Amino acid sequence: MWSAGTNWVVFPGTFQGATIKGSLQSTPHHPPSHSDPSGDTMTRDWLNQINTFYSASTATILQEFASTPDIDGNMLIDNTVIVYLTEVARAWDHNQQNMPLIIFGGKNTRLKGGTFLKVTSGSLPTQSGGTGNRPFNDVWLSLLPIFGVNLTSLGASTQYTGPLPGIFS
Repeated sequence: MWSAGTNWVVFPGTFQGATIKGSLQSTPHHPPSHSDPSGDTMTRDWLNQINTFYSASTATILQEFASTPDIDGNMLIDNTVIVYLTEVARAWDHNQQNMPLIIFGGKNTRLKGGTFLKVTSGSLPTQSGGTGNRPFNDVWLSLLPIFGVNLTSLGASTQYTGPLPGIFS
């Protein structure tokens, strides 16, 4: 985990060529994320550079896992599951529809590589313009068997519907 959603990780006011509105010397990452990107393109671009930084750092770690031998003779990535996600789809209004999620894992995880799933028509209340969200706990229920944990529920009955099909073989 790079940081919690409500983190206070501080970045320079000018980061990777983008400058936050107001040219601050430095500021925590979270509070500016509430800025409406259509009205504050400087902050939007600054936040995009932070997202690029975290994505590049994740890519570096994945490459290291792919080239580091594990104790069983495979590469470390072959025995690892890494979930890369954000807690909201759009930070500025906390919208949780179409939340991006990427799961990385090697050959011993049974993860189906190259698979894209678009999950729709969930049981959770809708936000503007949507048909409803599927509970995020369904992702965790899908991952648990890989670690030898077999649960049919996770949280209150309104917080899960069951494992998402199609992630693992």
